[in-house]
Amino acid sequence: MFKSIFKCSPTVGLIALGLLFACDLVNAQATCPHNKVRKEVRQLSPKELGAFINGMKRLQDRGVFNWLGRIHNNCYPNVHDNIQLFPWHREALIIIENMLQEYDPEITIPYWDASLDFYQPAASWVFNPSTFGTNGKTNTTGTGGCVVDGFQAHSTNTRLLDSSGRENCLERNFNVDQNTISPWHSPEFVASIIQLSTSLEEFRKLFEYTYHDSVHQTIGGNMGTPWSPSDIFFYLHHSNIDRVWALWQYTHPDLIDDYVGLNGDSTAMSTINDRTDVWNTPIRELTRLGSGKVCFYFDNIGPAGARPPPASVAKGETSLMKHHPLLKLPEHIRRKWFPLGLNLEWMETVLPPIDATRKYSQTRPGNVVVGGAATGNTGILGAGGSIINSLIGGIGGGGGSSSNYGGDGVTIPQPYEIPDSTLVGMARNVTAKRFVERLVRDFVNDMSTSGYRSPYY
Repeated sequence: MFKSIFKCSPTVGLIALGLLFACDLVNAQATCPHNKVRKEVRQLSPKELGAFINGMKRLQDRGVFNWLGRIHNNCYPNVHDNIQLFPWHREALIIIENMLQEYDPEITIPYWDASLDFYQPAASWVFNPSTFGTNGKTNTTGTGGCVVDGFQAHSTNTRLLDSSGRENCLERNFNVDQNTISPWHSPEFVASIIQLSTSLEEFRKLFEYTYHDSVHQTIGGNMGTPWSPSDIFFYLHHSNIDRVWALWQYTHPDLIDDYVGLNGDSTAMSTINDRTDVWNTPIRELTRLGSGKVCFYFDNIGPAGARPPPASVAKGETSLMKHHPLLKLPEHIRRKWFPLGLNLEWMETVLPPIDATRKYSQTRPGNVVVGGAATGNTGILGAGGSIINSLIGGIGGGGGSSSNYGGDGVTIPQPYEIPDSTLVGMARNVTAKRFVERLVRDFVNDMSTSGYRSPYY
């Protein structure tokens, strides 16, 4: 499935792109004169959401999703399970975003913080039949198959590449049943690995093997294969991965340009002067928000890892964060999973607002008009892996109170674990993946033993 039809090289990507758009992929500036702001998808106004969907449908109808799907498939081993995961996908989205802005200069690719949906993923607003669509169907009662609703619904006019790379339809196949997806990783877990990781390569492994892979695999269909660019959720998911990379940089400001790990073909160690496969852009032009080719930032993290101006922080968010149940965890659990501490500024930046689930559900977009045009590594986890090793089977949750710290929250469930057979097909390091899953289980067990209840549900 993952073998290349053609070589993953700059020439192929640039020629293919040139056939579609006359875009300049080379020019970059040290500091962007103007930056766009990417918002959480549930925070878009109906007008913003409609413009985004119409723009993406126009690109889809012009064959752009199929074009990127073929490149993504052919380059899959080069840009996954290694440090190029972050900059390669960031640039892919920048290229798509630039194309969207030819239609409307104000469009950006919103991010989808799927961690907010960790408890009941399939119940998320994003699986909406009038916008992004729901699960696929083989027939009127079947589970999985072609998507039949939303702007990507299967029709004779929409010949998207399917999960086998054939021009057919967009496919989804939820991993449990037609209406159920296994739990994902919580905002608390994502915040924890942001603190725990002391190199980008270590963070890449902790993040890719958990949050990144789980969302892809449990939505299934195209999202569970290298043909994932057919699905709108590929773009929303990777926009959020861009954001989480920036949050990691914010947490470790001395590592903002860290880029040390095996390169895409595993032949040498990477440096920030390397170039991305296909796009052929120096990595240094892709690492910082607001500079180089990255002329955007997010609604909760600004250029070069800075926080946005205070005006962009929701009124009342600060006072609510003071009541976050993480602050009431036993001290030894806080130190184990949040070794850098839980100060309010960091929490307000990295964690969603404590009332995010309720607030987002109250501000879901209303009627949306969707038109037809529109190896220096140390140990399994690399540099800094000894810190992670010390956590597994270490302090544990013993001694914690059984009090309900989360008020009316929920106990964090064990998230989905991808089967070995799937990992082999994904060209993943199964040993490292299983090591990370032990870490996940320890985190969830410690939270549960301590009586922690998450406010994000």
